[in-house]
Formats: sequence, C-alpha cells, structure tokens
Amino acid sequence: SWWGGETWFTLIGNQVDTNAWLWTDKDVVGGINEYISFSGSGFGAQEPVTCWLRTPHNQALEVFNIPEVKTDGSGAFSFTTWTGGFWPGYDYFSEGALGVYAMTCRGNLSGATAIAEFTVTGGIVDP
Repeated sequence: SWWGGETWFTLIGNQVDTNAWLWTDKDVVGGINEYISFSGSGFGAQEPVTCWLRTPHNQALEVFNIPEVKTDGSGAFSFTTWTGGFWPGYDYFSEGALGVYAMTCRGNLSGATAIAEFTVTGGIVDP
C-alpha cells in the first residue's frame, strides 16, 4: 500500500525516592576520556552498592570501568570512571549521547538510594 504512519508516546516510570547522598567532583564533563568521580554516603556499613546511569534519552545503562563498589565502615564509598572512549592504536572515538545524565546508586542490603546528575558536553569529534 506504501502507506506509512508515525506516532509519539511518553513512557513514564516509577519515581525513585532517595534517602542517601551522592555527589560528583564535576557538574560538566567532556564527551571523550574525561574523568569524573562520585562519592556517596548514608548507606549501610560494608555494604555492596549497585550503580547505573540514566542517559539523556532516559535509558538505563550499566556503569563500565568501575571496580566493585562497597562502602566502608561508615557507609561511604567513592569511585572514578570516564566518559566516551578512545582505543589506542585504532581510529575510534565515541562521545556517546550528549546531555544530562544521572548516576543512581542503591545499597544492595539497605536499599538506601542516591542520585547525582551531571552534564556531558561534546563537539570534540566532527561527525
């Protein structure tokens, strides 16, 4: 028939309530190989913590390049990761999606949850 159509919809998820704290060392980072550190507190002592990213497109992604996150005796933790990617020896760069991200971390035992937002800027690699 060669007929087509287009529609838009909005998917709304459940609100995430926070009861712990998470912050970054930077509010804005570049899209390729820029380091960003996160620190959290208000979690259980010696507790494993799971963290994930919300992208500017509201996708949830695994956080790569971090060791297993576990709190110290006071319920605090920190880790550093980096943005985008560059593979030495290859002509490959990736800025990923640009915009506002949110790192969410949840205590695996306590359920304590914290969120920190940061912005990824680009323009480093020409399209």
